[in-house]
Amino acid sequence: MLVVAIFPLPYGYYQLLRLVVYLCAIALSISQFRDKGRISVPLILFVFLATLFNPVLPIHLNRAIWLPVDLIAAAVFILNWRSVRSSKF
Repeated sequence: MLVVAIFPLPYGYYQLLRLVVYLCAIALSISQFRDKGRISVPLILFVFLATLFNPVLPIHLNRAIWLPVDLIAAAVFILNWRSVRSSKF
């Protein structure tokens, strides 16, 4: 969803994106803390993403800023997924 967000889409898509990224970031933050039992870099990144994509108190940035933010956030989620996947095998 974050990669697709680089294209011009209806505003409703971006509202849904905020909610999905927020919920995923919160869930992964909790998971990171439970797994490690301490504050770690991934935990800090997911808390930051949850704050940035918070749908209740949104942070309003212009499109030029959201474009790289969306791509970096996508990279964070992908790298976390690859890390978790490789540690299980």
